[in-house]
Amino acid sequence: MILTFLPNDLFVIDSGGAAESQGPVAPKDSRLAGLAGLADLQVVTALKRLLLQSDSLYLRLYQLTARLKYFESPMPTSVRRKLETVQKSLLKAASVCKQRNTKLIVASLPQQFQVILRGREDRIDGIDPSVIDRELGIFADANGLVWLPVLEPFSEEYSRARDDLYYRLDGHLTPRGNLLFAELMAEEIMRTVKCGGAQ
Repeated sequence: MILTFLPNDLFVIDSGGAAESQGPVAPKDSRLAGLAGLADLQVVTALKRLLLQSDSLYLRLYQLTARLKYFESPMPTSVRRKLETVQKSLLKAASVCKQRNTKLIVASLPQQFQVILRGREDRIDGIDPSVIDRELGIFADANGLVWLPVLEPFSEEYSRARDDLYYRLDGHLTPRGNLLFAELMAEEIMRTVKCGGAQ
């Protein structure tokens, strides 16, 4: 069984199913707030896309959002509580897999912010883009789950080629990002099958 985990899964816990805040492309959380009423204009969309092509500006805008706290180290108590909810959900999924005699693979897909920050080897005081993967990876190992973090290979690819793996405006994977993610998943599936952990 394959699950995909994203930091967004943490963002929406205990918030009524709506994200606490969007990334740097959301007008209410960025310096682009004054453009909110003009969001449908092509010229404004083009301007936002142009501005967000700058890695430095993208990182700065992300730091203005509520999502930055999810990458704080040490992890805030409020975030840790949400992490515990995710852990309980993973255990339930693992129980279902065990009943079906199969292995649970959880692929952890990072935010674009994490990839840019790590890929550029930038530093923000008190921020660790790997903190969520590290915490959940330890939990997965302790409970016999396969945790597949793709932050490092994504960051390495971005550092090497400087080709966007995500669309800057909406945060979805580009064709290159989807291909890289698929390649990493295929490798993990084959590895798990060879080890006899999946059927």
